[in-house]
Formats: sequence, structure tokens, C-alpha cells
Amino acid sequence: MNQERLSFLLSGYMDGALSPDEKGELEQALISSAACRNEFWKQTRLHDQLRTVCSEGITYPTPVRADLDRQAFRTTKAATRKTDFWRRPLTAAAAGIIGSALFTSAMWAYAGQWLGAKPRVQTIPTNDFESISAMPAAGIPSLPNQWSGDYTRIVGAENGIQPHRGRQMLRFLRADNALSQSDKPNYVGEAVYMIDLRPLRGELTAGSTQVDITAWFASTKSNTEDRQFRFLLKAAAFNGEPSEAPRLWEDVAHASLSMVQRQIPPSASPQHWQPLTISIPVPPSADFLIFECGVLQYHPHLKIGTAEFPGHYVDDVSVQLRTPPETVQPQASSKETP
Repeated sequence: MNQERLSFLLSGYMDGALSPDEKGELEQALISSAACRNEFWKQTRLHDQLRTVCSEGITYPTPVRADLDRQAFRTTKAATRKTDFWRRPLTAAAAGIIGSALFTSAMWAYAGQWLGAKPRVQTIPTNDFESISAMPAAGIPSLPNQWSGDYTRIVGAENGIQPHRGRQMLRFLRADNALSQSDKPNYVGEAVYMIDLRPLRGELTAGSTQVDITAWFASTKSNTEDRQFRFLLKAAAFNGEPSEAPRLWEDVAHASLSMVQRQIPPSASPQHWQPLTISIPVPPSADFLIFECGVLQYHPHLKIGTAEFPGHYVDDVSVQLRTPPETVQPQASSKETP
């Protein structure tokens, strides 16, 4: 199974959106391929730990090497919390397949800390859709602080949809761009932004810094009328020069330092805006971060040609950097020890 198809199936599995045939396809891949099982655990483990952190109100995580101490790892709050995710049949099947590999692989788990303290939050400005007249259809940007992606259009209110904020929003048109290869299927329409993390180097704390990204999506049809499209939000942090971004994004599963993605169907109410949020841990060595807001045609899975999007929009994208609260070092006592 190629990496692109595996990523699609894993993303749908984590969001509970796979059809019975797709679940069977993923299960067979897990049974037959060690590489698929390794990718499964890498993606689903991070997904569950981040969801646990958010759902329990934990403001920040501390990294724990899961391969150092199995018992210590089991006692962490994130690892011992019972969630529906770990009760999914496919997860249980995968656990039976690779058992001890979970604790011998060098993966990162996140245990909640600073339960009562508030993190420091810094808004990272982006060039929103109010300040641009068009987004280049040039694929992944190679310069920071700019939008690029597939064929889109900056529009005002249309099709009964008002912009979520301001007077403009972005409409997805097609799942290709000026650089797309015509001999490959294109089923994801992307709006991509790059953030230069190097000026923020002093804010990045090992294992404790997260970037929260929220985007609002709307469709002209409800999720009961529009079953073949889903919205997505994806982000990855990289080491290197921003000019290398297109190449690194092409191999994001292996080239990224961290990666998170989520998908949602259109809202139950047509023309209704709904938010999608992801939180990605950012290592202190990261040089830049790329995130994409997108819409994908997923059912039936497109095998040839290019997907077109009849009425799918994104607006009001916000990015925040969250760092742990500053700790106060205890002062040394001036009392002499007898």
C-alpha cells in the first residue's frame, strides 16, 4: 500500500469515518505489513495522546520516552485513561498483532503537567483572506508567511454563505494547481501556509510547546446531502530551509519532526460554519511549520482525474503558540545549618 493511501485510511480511521470496505482494507494492510503497523502506531498514538490532553483540561504535556520504562509509562495519566479510541476493534486487533513493539519503539507519549497553571499564549499573525485578492495556485509555498496551494478564489458572500469574519472568504475550486501532474489523481484541494519558526526559537521549549490552529469551514450542502466530501486541517513541523518545503511536504510522513491532521464532514446544516482545530507539538529544533486547510473527495475514492468542489469554503484561520508558564525557582534559604 502506498503512503498516500495509508495516510488517507489512517486519517479516516482516527475520525471514525471509514466505510466497512475501507476498514477491511486497512485491517488487511496492518496484518500483512510491518511498515503499515509502524505508521499506524505512530499516527494513532499521537492522536490519542493529544486528544487526552485536550479532553482532560491539561494545559501542557511533558515528553516521556515510552521505551524506557513500561511500568512508568503505564502509570501516566495519558496512558492509563480509558478512551473509546482504544476500545475500537481495529486498534485492539493491531495491538494483538504487534504487542510488545508498542513499548520497544522509540515513540513519544505525553503526560499532563501544570494542571493548575495557565500557559502563555501568543497569537501568530497570518495573512488572512481579508488582506489578499487572490491565492497563488503554486502548490506548497517555498517562502514563509504567505498562502499558496490549489485553484481557489477569494470571494464575498455567495451561495447563501456569508464570510465567517470580515467581508471575504476562500472558496475551493479544484484539487490541482499550476504544478500538478496530469497523470496522477488529485482529490485534495489545498490552501497552504508556512510559518517561519526561527524568530520564535526562544519560545520553543522541549516537549512543551504547541501550535493550535483553527479554521472555519462551510458547504452549500449538509453532510447528508454531500457524503463524498470532507474538510481537513493538517500541520507538520520541519527542520531545514523554507525553500525545501515543497520537497519535504511531499514526504511529510518521514521528513517531518511532528505531524497532526483531522477531518470532519460538512455541517448537518447547509451554509453553516463549523470550526476544526488541531494542536501540534513543536520541537525546539523546528525551523518552520506548514499547515493546510483543505477539502477532499473521499467517497468513492477518486482514482483518476481531478476533483472539483461545487461549494466549499474556508475562513477565519487563527494560529496560536502555547508555551508552558514560566516556573519560579525557589530561593535559597539564608538560614545557616548548624
